[in-house]
Amino acid sequence: RAAEEKGANDADLMAKLRAAEEKVENELKPMKLKCGGDVFSHLEVKDKTFGDLVARRKLELQRAQDARTQALLLKVAERKARDDAKESSYQEVHKKRVEAAKDLLRYSNEASAIFLKIKSEPNEDRIRTAMGTLGFKMPKVGGKGEEEPAESS
Repeated sequence: RAAEEKGANDADLMAKLRAAEEKVENELKPMKLKCGGDVFSHLEVKDKTFGDLVARRKLELQRAQDARTQALLLKVAERKARDDAKESSYQEVHKKRVEAAKDLLRYSNEASAIFLKIKSEPNEDRIRTAMGTLGFKMPKVGGKGEEEPAESS
């Protein structure tokens, strides 16, 4: 009885195998499928249709990516140039402000020294000369107007 069941199972299995073999030979081979997919790949190899299309698309994508990269690089370069120009103008303004502060401080120190001399100087001509070096016009005592600042020698 076990031998009969085993024989029946073997017969069923052999029938399934023959059916699968017939399906491959009669249905799948005429469809020219490879491994159940990739229809007509033999034509692609023979005529190089799909490969050329993929190569063209890759080239187009590469060119588009290169164009985007170049545009981005130009934008970055323009921004860097603008920022550099802005920074150099800020530095120039800062340098001019520092120079102006130095000049103002030097002028203030000179004026303080001259005013201290004026306080202690009884001679009017020396006071007039000191004020002239600062750029002030000193009126004459008892005169009718202002005289020109004295030239320092």
